[in-house]
Amino acid sequence: MANVSTASPHTRLQRIYRGLFRVLGPAQQGPPPYATEAEIEAHRASMEPAAKRDELQAPDGYRFTHYTDGSGIEHRAVIRDDTEST
Repeated sequence: MANVSTASPHTRLQRIYRGLFRVLGPAQQGPPPYATEAEIEAHRASMEPAAKRDELQAPDGYRFTHYTDGSGIEHRAVIRDDTEST
């Protein structure tokens, strides 16, 4: 007979989770079943990517400055906008 260890490589909680996964399947990825139009739209809005970098607005009294360092990497910094106060 082969030398087989009976010790599980998983913890008790992992074994429970794996058992539930086998029975119930993966977690729900979409809107709930029989969702209303509002729920579908809320799910669609939550799945959209975050605002793009160019669409961001600087806080009041500040502005973005773009510059390139010596390695050629472009950076963006937020600096105080002194032009509004004069």
